[in-house]
Amino acid sequence: MNNILSMECDSTIKHVSKNSIEGEESIIFHVDKNELYTSVLKTSLISYGSEILRYSSKKKVVVDFSSPNIAKPFHMGHLRSTIVGNFVANIVSLSNNVKRLNYLGDWGTQIGYVKIGLDSLNVPDVLLLKNPMKELYKAYSLAYNKGDSLGKAKEIFAELEKNSSSWTEEWKKIRLMTVEHLKELYSSFGISFDEYLYESDYRAQNISHVIDHMKNVGLICSTENFLAMEMDGLKIPLFKSDGTTLYLMRDIASALDRLNKYDCDTLMYVVDKSQSEHLSRLKFALSKLVETNVVYIPFGRVNGMSTRKGTSIFLVDILNEAVKIMAKQQDNSPNTRSSDPEVTRILGITCLLVYVLKHRRDRNFQFNWQNALQATGDTGSKLQYTHCRLCSLEETCGVNLPTYVNATVLTEPTVFELMYELTRFQDVINCCQNELESFYLVNYAFKLSNTVSRCLKNLPVKGQPSDIAQQRLLLFHTAKKFLHSSMKILGLQPLNKM
Repeated sequence: MNNILSMECDSTIKHVSKNSIEGEESIIFHVDKNELYTSVLKTSLISYGSEILRYSSKKKVVVDFSSPNIAKPFHMGHLRSTIVGNFVANIVSLSNNVKRLNYLGDWGTQIGYVKIGLDSLNVPDVLLLKNPMKELYKAYSLAYNKGDSLGKAKEIFAELEKNSSSWTEEWKKIRLMTVEHLKELYSSFGISFDEYLYESDYRAQNISHVIDHMKNVGLICSTENFLAMEMDGLKIPLFKSDGTTLYLMRDIASALDRLNKYDCDTLMYVVDKSQSEHLSRLKFALSKLVETNVVYIPFGRVNGMSTRKGTSIFLVDILNEAVKIMAKQQDNSPNTRSSDPEVTRILGITCLLVYVLKHRRDRNFQFNWQNALQATGDTGSKLQYTHCRLCSLEETCGVNLPTYVNATVLTEPTVFELMYELTRFQDVINCCQNELESFYLVNYAFKLSNTVSRCLKNLPVKGQPSDIAQQRLLLFHTAKKFLHSSMKILGLQPLNKM
């Protein structure tokens, strides 16, 4: 505390003092209000959006997120990984060079089931092109539920693993259809990936050099029936008895490939917290093979999510459900009513993303469609509505933005309320970067929006003296930029009109 009290002050912080109330000591920073206001508002005259947060020193970071299984439903865990992972990539990219990866589950015995099911159903290419994930899931479910397909499914996968199957090229074609379909759906959410990787890239015959390296460093040991890795006295299988790879072995090979391919400093994995044991084994293996930083970013389970069509959730079903419910909500709301289907779509997606991101990442929560997409309260609709009001103010107030700051005319108490929220922005971003938690930024955006709403009532721009009107407009313009930046980092698409 003494170090703070003796700190060197400047034009903004005039002096520092100590206060004691009921035995509780606190530090008080005495600031020059006009200097503080000027420093905040100058950001609007210098730069735009999240660029004000970017740093010159950057490391290379790979962020692995979403990673659905090709032949299974896109469950809420994958959606949460997608939404949280996109935020993590956004916030990390402010100070690093980020590569966004989607590692698709296209390998394992499940693929044998898919082959059996597709043969039974005789699915035409036109259906596979329309919605490959649903058709592949139908095929998988049919074969899996037969009860007598396991042996045949294992044989098919073993042939694929050895690259001796006549179905290999057909499977590659089906996989390509699936990826193109996923890209369209991800794009609907405003999410993209730099590259798609596949588990099948790391089949046994493709990673012999990794296996040899692991043997050379003593990381692989033999048991009676399979090769394993010894960790904390346990022998953890890396291969099945038939010689096919297990998920952990493929993950080790994929991680080494990423380090070599991207020359990166850090590997980040955004996965369900139930995968903690798997990630600890992966980190252990990599620590014996290379020097790198592996960051596990766990998230909790989302319960209670289903659509009117049932419990097998696909990304397209989630998207359609959000849009349908939002359309109904708009009909009953004076603030968000719109005849533009694109606005409805963006609003629905905004509410869904914000509902997920406002929860602490590692906590489980119960999903509720009505709460997620309600038109009132602290939801995604509020952020979009506030941003649109600020855009409308600039278009309709009849005042031009100034090229200078004159904080002396901003004397109202509500100005300080808004300025206080604007000064918190960088601290909130720092907190998000340190903890990779989105709820700090969501809560900040809500508080900023609520404060803006109060100020719009008390600080009119239209009909005011020119200097006052211009400086108030600059204040709201700055608030719009900070809100816009917050929304973009969260992965939202800010609307200008509703």
